[in-house]
Amino acid sequence: MSVLGIVSEVVGVIKRLQSAIQDEKYPRISEFFHDARRFILKNRQIVDTAPLQVYCTGLIFAPKDSTIRRIFNKEGPTWLRQLPKVEESWSAELQTLEGHSDWVTSVAFSPNGQLLASGSDDKTIKLWDPTTGELRQTLKGHNGCVQSVTFSPNSRLLASSSDDRTIKLWDPITDELCQTLKGHNGRAQSVAFSPNGQLLASSSIDKTIKLWDRS
Repeated sequence: MSVLGIVSEVVGVIKRLQSAIQDEKYPRISEFFHDARRFILKNRQIVDTAPLQVYCTGLIFAPKDSTIRRIFNKEGPTWLRQLPKVEESWSAELQTLEGHSDWVTSVAFSPNGQLLASGSDDKTIKLWDPTTGELRQTLKGHNGCVQSVTFSPNSRLLASSSDDRTIKLWDPITDELCQTLKGHNGRAQSVAFSPNGQLLASSSIDKTIKLWDRS
């Protein structure tokens, strides 16, 4: 699936299969799908860059009690004399998203749960699929470090604040820059939408808070 470039689709298929299986009727199958999804998410970076390493690195670092490790243990490397110490079972961490080239300063989920936005000192904002971990888009436009990102209540707008003293509004569906708000005399530190989405507030190191009309 990695060679075909459809790893993200596999994660989605497994999630749909999980929903279709009745846990109480098919507990072993349900357990397998749950474990398979955890295994893919945990090893997403490996699968994307070096697919065959999943049989080596992926398996030997899988938790001791994981279903995938028990079933495919014979597929692991036989030349290793000592295996690494690993956890007994899966931890709360699902996966690690990598892509920014500098500090990540802010993250925010869209209210509809379909996107995760991250702002960084590399002056970019990245949009991720929180279900699969796939990078959807990289938004470029700020001339300084991105300090904060937030979605509007209807998930149709993404606001970002930056060291360049501006607040930018983006369309997370088309990835277009909709508007640039200027007025602060110092770094724009944070942004927040009002519950009805008609106001946007921004704070700055210039000791002011500004309210912007979004109606």
